Amino acid sequence: MIERADGLRVDDSYYYITIPLHLEYKWAQGHYFETFLKGLKQGKILINQCPSCGRHQIPPINVCGRCHVEMGEWKEVGPRGTVFAFNIVVDPVYDSGIPGMREVPYTVAHIILDGAPDVTIYHELEEQDLSKLKVGMRVEAVFKPEKEREGLLSDIIYFRTVTEPE
Repeated sequence: MIERADGLRVDDSYYYITIPLHLEYKWAQGHYFETFLKGLKQGKILINQCPSCGRHQIPPINVCGRCHVEMGEWKEVGPRGTVFAFNIVVDPVYDSGIPGMREVPYTVAHIILDGAPDVTIYHELEEQDLSKLKVGMRVEAVFKPEKEREGLLSDIIYFRTVTEPE
């Protein structure tokens, strides 16, 4: 029995109902995002470029947000790039891709991919040691083995640090 704010005593067993729920979603991503995901399945990072202003877009979209014209040519970029900004995540959060709580710590970064200097991809970094993380560090996408790829952003496992000759 519980007592409500108005003083009425009620049986609390009526307030709790367990309903198992499993929902599966399928959604159409459209031509542009589908092309991007098919590229990931092939181990490529594809973006598109506005034919008017030259702006790149990742993930690709059908109309330039600046010029409002249909996006033009496709371009393969990366897999290497430069860290523009990063965060070390220390608080666990629910990850629907697992599904469950994500293990911490992990590092995520905005990465400017080679060939597209005006956009970043937001993805996980392999490196988690703060003393080794730096804005401007060079990284490279590490893809899942070809037979394990599904055409998802998670086909890129993470970006690892690379050392390039000066």
